[in-house]
Amino acid sequence: MSPATSRRPTVLAVYAHPDDELFHGGGMLARLSDRGVRVVLACATKGEAGKAHASVQPVTDLGALRAEELRLSCQILGIEPPVFLGFRDSARKERQRHDDPHALANVDMLEVEAAVRRVIADVKPHIVITFDPHGGYYHPDHLAVHRATTAAFHSSGILGAEAPERLATDILCVAPSLDVIAYLHEVLRQAGHGVMTSDNVPDALMLLRATHPKLIVVSADLRAAGNTHAIGVFRDVAKCPVIELPSDFSHRDAGVAASRLLEQIRDAM
Repeated sequence: MSPATSRRPTVLAVYAHPDDELFHGGGMLARLSDRGVRVVLACATKGEAGKAHASVQPVTDLGALRAEELRLSCQILGIEPPVFLGFRDSARKERQRHDDPHALANVDMLEVEAAVRRVIADVKPHIVITFDPHGGYYHPDHLAVHRATTAAFHSSGILGAEAPERLATDILCVAPSLDVIAYLHEVLRQAGHGVMTSDNVPDALMLLRATHPKLIVVSADLRAAGNTHAIGVFRDVAKCPVIELPSDFSHRDAGVAASRLLEQIRDAM
Protein backbone atom coordinates (compact mmCIF):
# COMPACT_ATOMS: atom_id res chain seq x y z
CA MET A 1 0.00 0.00 0.00
CA SER A 2 1.42 3.39 -1.02
CA PRO A 3 1.81 6.28 1.48
CA ALA A 4 -0.92 8.18 -0.38
CA THR A 5 -3.51 5.41 0.07
CA SER A 6 -2.48 4.32 3.57
CA ARG A 7 -3.23 7.67 5.26
CA ARG A 8 -6.67 9.09 6.00
CA PRO A 9 -8.28 10.86 3.00
CA THR A 10 -7.40 14.54 3.44
CA VAL A 11 -8.48 17.77 1.75
CA LEU A 12 -6.82 21.17 2.16
CA ALA A 13 -8.92 24.24 1.34
CA VAL A 14 -6.99 27.50 0.91
CA TYR A 15 -8.90 30.79 1.09
CA ALA A 16 -8.18 34.47 1.66
CA HIS A 17 -10.51 35.70 4.43
CA PRO A 18 -12.78 34.45 7.20
CA ASP A 19 -16.21 33.83 5.61
CA ASP A 20 -14.74 32.70 2.26
CA GLU A 21 -15.25 29.14 3.49
CA LEU A 22 -19.02 29.74 3.45
CA PHE A 23 -19.27 31.55 0.13
CA HIS A 24 -16.93 29.18 -1.67
CA GLY A 25 -17.87 25.63 -0.73
CA GLY A 26 -18.87 25.40 2.93
CA GLY A 27 -21.49 22.78 2.16
CA MET A 28 -18.93 20.73 0.28
CA LEU A 29 -16.42 20.90 3.16
CA ALA A 30 -19.06 19.85 5.68
CA ARG A 31 -20.18 17.00 3.46
CA LEU A 32 -16.64 15.73 3.05
CA SER A 33 -16.11 15.83 6.82
CA ASP A 34 -19.37 13.97 7.41
CA ARG A 35 -18.09 11.24 5.12
CA GLY A 36 -14.91 10.78 7.15
CA VAL A 37 -12.53 12.98 5.18
CA ARG A 38 -10.04 15.06 7.16
CA VAL A 39 -10.62 18.67 6.08
CA VAL A 40 -8.11 21.43 6.88
CA LEU A 41 -8.66 25.09 6.03
CA ALA A 42 -5.80 27.54 5.53
CA CYS A 43 -6.69 31.22 5.58
CA ALA A 44 -4.25 33.78 4.20
CA THR A 45 -5.50 36.75 6.27
CA LYS A 46 -7.75 37.52 9.22
CA GLY A 47 -9.94 39.86 7.17
CA GLU A 48 -8.68 42.98 8.92
CA ALA A 49 -9.89 45.30 6.15
CA GLY A 50 -13.50 44.19 6.27
CA LYS A 51 -16.42 46.20 7.59
CA ALA A 52 -17.97 45.25 10.92
CA HIS A 53 -21.75 44.95 10.91
CA ALA A 54 -23.58 47.45 13.07
CA SER A 55 -24.78 44.62 15.31
CA VAL A 56 -21.22 43.95 16.56
CA GLN A 57 -20.06 47.56 16.95
CA PRO A 58 -17.86 48.87 18.41
CA VAL A 59 -14.97 46.61 17.33
CA THR A 60 -11.42 47.46 18.40
CA ASP A 61 -9.72 44.49 16.68
CA LEU A 62 -11.67 43.34 13.61
CA GLY A 63 -9.01 40.78 12.64
CA ALA A 64 -9.25 39.05 16.03
CA LEU A 65 -13.05 39.03 15.85
CA ARG A 66 -13.14 37.55 12.36
CA ALA A 67 -10.47 34.98 13.24
CA GLU A 68 -12.64 33.79 16.13
CA GLU A 69 -15.66 33.71 13.81
CA LEU A 70 -13.68 31.47 11.44
CA ARG A 71 -12.74 29.12 14.28
CA LEU A 72 -16.41 28.82 15.22
CA SER A 73 -17.37 28.34 11.56
CA CYS A 74 -14.89 25.48 11.18
CA GLN A 75 -16.27 23.91 14.34
CA ILE A 76 -19.83 24.10 13.00
CA LEU A 77 -18.75 22.70 9.62
CA GLY A 78 -17.07 19.81 11.45
CA ILE A 79 -13.58 20.51 10.11
CA GLU A 80 -10.26 21.15 11.84
CA PRO A 81 -9.37 24.57 13.35
CA PRO A 82 -8.11 27.03 10.72
CA VAL A 83 -4.45 27.59 9.91
CA PHE A 84 -3.64 31.29 9.40
CA LEU A 85 -0.85 32.17 6.97
CA GLY A 86 -0.17 35.57 8.56
CA PHE A 87 -0.77 38.01 5.71
CA ARG A 88 -3.03 41.07 5.85
CA ASP A 89 -6.31 41.76 4.12
CA SER A 90 -5.79 44.00 1.06
CA ALA A 91 -9.41 45.24 0.77
CA ARG A 92 -10.47 46.13 -2.78
CA LYS A 93 -11.57 48.86 -5.16
CA GLU A 94 -11.24 52.35 -3.64
CA ARG A 95 -10.37 50.84 -0.23
CA GLN A 96 -7.50 48.67 -1.47
CA ARG A 97 -4.39 49.02 0.68
CA HIS A 98 -1.78 49.66 -1.99
CA ASP A 99 0.74 51.11 0.51
CA ASP A 100 0.72 48.21 2.99
CA PRO A 101 3.66 45.90 2.17
CA HIS A 102 2.08 43.10 4.20
CA ALA A 103 -1.27 43.27 2.40
CA LEU A 104 -1.64 39.99 0.53
CA ALA A 105 -1.98 41.55 -2.92
CA ASN A 106 1.33 43.40 -2.40
CA VAL A 107 3.37 40.46 -1.11
CA ASP A 108 5.80 38.64 -3.41
CA MET A 109 3.87 35.65 -4.76
CA LEU A 110 6.86 33.38 -4.13
CA GLU A 111 6.50 34.16 -0.42
CA VAL A 112 2.79 33.34 -0.46
CA GLU A 113 3.46 30.18 -2.46
CA ALA A 114 6.07 29.10 0.10
CA ALA A 115 3.60 29.68 2.95
CA VAL A 116 0.97 27.51 1.26
CA ARG A 117 3.54 24.83 0.42
CA ARG A 118 4.57 24.62 4.10
CA VAL A 119 0.96 23.88 5.00
CA ILE A 120 0.79 21.27 2.22
CA ALA A 121 3.95 19.62 3.59
CA ASP A 122 2.47 19.56 7.10
CA VAL A 123 -1.09 18.48 6.24
CA LYS A 124 -0.20 16.12 3.37
CA PRO A 125 -3.54 16.47 1.57
CA HIS A 126 -4.64 14.25 -1.26
CA ILE A 127 -6.64 17.12 -2.78
CA VAL A 128 -6.18 20.90 -2.63
CA ILE A 129 -9.14 23.26 -3.10
CA THR A 130 -8.98 27.00 -3.73
CA PHE A 131 -10.55 29.84 -5.74
CA ASP A 132 -11.11 29.67 -9.48
CA PRO A 133 -8.85 31.86 -11.70
CA HIS A 134 -11.29 34.79 -11.41
CA GLY A 135 -11.21 34.69 -7.63
CA GLY A 136 -14.99 34.45 -7.61
CA TYR A 137 -15.46 38.17 -8.25
CA TYR A 138 -11.93 39.45 -8.97
CA HIS A 139 -11.05 40.28 -5.35
CA PRO A 140 -7.25 40.91 -5.39
CA ASP A 141 -6.70 38.63 -2.39
CA HIS A 142 -8.72 35.83 -3.97
CA LEU A 143 -6.67 36.14 -7.15
CA ALA A 144 -3.44 36.07 -5.12
CA VAL A 145 -4.53 32.95 -3.25
CA HIS A 146 -5.49 31.20 -6.48
CA ARG A 147 -2.10 31.98 -8.04
CA ALA A 148 -0.08 31.02 -4.96
CA THR A 149 -2.02 27.84 -4.23
CA THR A 150 -1.87 26.65 -7.83
CA ALA A 151 1.89 27.26 -7.85
CA ALA A 152 2.32 25.55 -4.47
CA PHE A 153 0.39 22.52 -5.69
CA HIS A 154 2.72 22.09 -8.65
CA SER A 155 5.92 22.82 -6.72
CA SER A 156 4.94 20.39 -3.95
CA GLY A 157 5.93 17.55 -6.25
CA ILE A 158 9.20 17.54 -4.28
CA LEU A 159 7.24 15.78 -1.51
CA GLY A 160 7.18 12.65 -3.64
CA ALA A 161 4.57 10.11 -2.54
CA GLU A 162 3.18 12.60 0.00
CA ALA A 163 2.50 15.29 -2.61
CA PRO A 164 -1.16 16.15 -3.24
CA GLU A 165 -2.65 14.20 -6.10
CA ARG A 166 -5.07 16.79 -7.43
CA LEU A 167 -5.93 20.48 -7.52
CA ALA A 168 -9.68 19.99 -7.33
CA THR A 169 -11.41 20.89 -10.55
CA ASP A 170 -13.77 18.49 -12.23
CA ILE A 171 -16.06 20.89 -14.12
CA LEU A 172 -15.16 23.79 -16.40
CA CYS A 173 -17.96 26.34 -16.96
CA VAL A 174 -17.81 28.76 -19.89
CA ALA A 175 -20.28 31.64 -20.27
CA PRO A 176 -19.95 35.29 -21.37
CA SER A 177 -22.33 36.40 -18.60
CA LEU A 178 -20.68 36.94 -15.21
CA ASP A 179 -24.08 36.47 -13.58
CA VAL A 180 -24.42 33.03 -15.16
CA ILE A 181 -20.85 32.17 -14.16
CA ALA A 182 -21.49 33.19 -10.55
CA TYR A 183 -24.68 31.13 -10.46
CA LEU A 184 -23.05 28.02 -11.94
CA HIS A 185 -20.10 28.37 -9.58
CA GLU A 186 -22.33 28.51 -6.51
CA VAL A 187 -24.66 25.67 -7.54
CA LEU A 188 -21.86 23.29 -8.52
CA ARG A 189 -19.60 24.03 -5.56
CA GLN A 190 -22.47 23.46 -3.14
CA ALA A 191 -23.13 20.16 -4.90
CA GLY A 192 -19.58 19.09 -4.10
CA HIS A 193 -17.85 19.76 -7.42
CA GLY A 194 -14.53 21.46 -7.98
CA VAL A 195 -15.24 24.24 -10.47
CA MET A 196 -13.27 26.52 -12.76
CA THR A 197 -14.93 29.24 -14.82
CA SER A 198 -14.16 31.42 -17.82
CA ASP A 199 -16.08 34.17 -19.59
CA ASN A 200 -14.20 33.84 -22.90
CA VAL A 201 -13.18 31.10 -25.29
CA PRO A 202 -9.36 31.58 -25.45
CA ASP A 203 -8.97 31.45 -21.66
CA ALA A 204 -11.34 28.50 -21.46
CA LEU A 205 -9.30 26.54 -23.99
CA MET A 206 -6.15 27.29 -22.01
CA LEU A 207 -7.80 26.04 -18.81
CA LEU A 208 -9.13 23.00 -20.63
CA ARG A 209 -5.69 21.97 -21.80
CA ALA A 210 -4.09 22.70 -18.41
CA THR A 211 -6.59 21.10 -16.04
CA HIS A 212 -8.26 18.28 -17.99
CA PRO A 213 -11.71 18.56 -16.35
CA LYS A 214 -14.13 15.66 -16.26
CA LEU A 215 -16.92 17.71 -17.82
CA ILE A 216 -17.55 21.09 -19.50
CA VAL A 217 -20.67 23.21 -19.12
CA VAL A 218 -21.04 25.70 -21.97
CA SER A 219 -23.57 28.52 -22.21
CA ALA A 220 -25.53 28.81 -25.45
CA ASP A 221 -24.98 32.57 -25.06
CA LEU A 222 -21.49 32.01 -26.48
CA ARG A 223 -23.07 31.80 -29.91
CA ALA A 224 -24.79 35.15 -29.43
CA ALA A 225 -21.50 36.64 -28.28
CA GLY A 226 -19.97 35.99 -31.70
CA ASN A 227 -18.39 32.62 -30.93
CA THR A 228 -20.49 30.66 -33.39
CA HIS A 229 -18.12 27.69 -33.54
CA ALA A 230 -17.02 27.75 -29.89
CA ILE A 231 -19.19 24.88 -28.67
CA GLY A 232 -18.04 22.73 -31.57
CA VAL A 233 -14.43 23.56 -30.72
CA PHE A 234 -14.93 22.47 -27.11
CA ARG A 235 -16.44 19.20 -28.26
CA ASP A 236 -13.47 18.60 -30.59
CA VAL A 237 -10.75 19.51 -28.06
CA ALA A 238 -12.22 18.10 -24.85
CA LYS A 239 -11.73 14.46 -23.96
CA CYS A 240 -14.80 14.66 -21.75
CA PRO A 241 -18.59 15.25 -22.00
CA VAL A 242 -19.84 18.73 -22.90
CA ILE A 243 -23.21 20.02 -21.66
CA GLU A 244 -24.70 22.97 -23.52
CA LEU A 245 -27.06 25.10 -21.45
CA PRO A 246 -30.35 26.02 -23.16
CA SER A 247 -30.65 29.54 -24.51
CA ASP A 248 -33.28 30.43 -21.91
CA PHE A 249 -31.27 29.04 -18.97
CA SER A 250 -30.88 32.40 -17.19
CA HIS A 251 -34.64 33.03 -17.43
CA ARG A 252 -35.74 29.74 -15.89
CA ASP A 253 -36.73 29.22 -12.28
CA ALA A 254 -33.43 28.96 -10.37
CA GLY A 255 -34.36 25.78 -8.51
CA VAL A 256 -35.65 24.02 -11.61
CA ALA A 257 -32.62 25.08 -13.65
CA ALA A 258 -30.21 23.87 -10.97
CA SER A 259 -31.97 20.51 -10.55
CA ARG A 260 -32.01 19.88 -14.29
CA LEU A 261 -28.33 20.79 -14.66
CA LEU A 262 -27.25 18.56 -11.76
CA GLU A 263 -29.29 15.72 -13.26
CA GLN A 264 -27.51 16.16 -16.61
CA ILE A 265 -24.14 16.20 -14.86
CA ARG A 266 -24.90 12.99 -12.95
CA ASP A 267 -25.94 11.29 -16.19
CA ALA A 268 -22.83 12.52 -18.04
CA MET A 269 -20.29 11.65 -15.35
